[in-house]
Amino acid sequence: MNPIAELRDKLIDLPDIRFMAEADALMVYPADDSGFAVSIRKEGEEYEIAFSGWRARFTEPQEAFNCMTFGLSDDCRLRVESRGGRECRWTVEALENGVWRDHSSTGTTVLAFWKRVETIHQQNHFLTAE
Repeated sequence: MNPIAELRDKLIDLPDIRFMAEADALMVYPADDSGFAVSIRKEGEEYEIAFSGWRARFTEPQEAFNCMTFGLSDDCRLRVESRGGRECRWTVEALENGVWRDHSSTGTTVLAFWKRVETIHQQNHFLTAE
């Protein structure tokens, strides 16, 4: 399985979706400010998936494909935390039985740790949960 080629083939028929595809990478641009960029990049034997600043690595192509399509669906949202106007933590949330649950977080060093945390939620609606 080549998840990048399969994703490209799946996305090409979707209306109003903008994406860039290369041999070893694919990026889907958010539809508007309420969404987030989703990308996949093959690096050696691994695939790196990114939802804005959040990152995960997979060795299994099917798992990478599933994660990528999850990020494009309305069953996924990204909680983005900022301090002093700078994004510093990204948490992937999944809708489970009508409740949003945290699944995985990625963060950076916070230089303005004394500033108040501001939180927004971003969500894509390219694919509808089945």
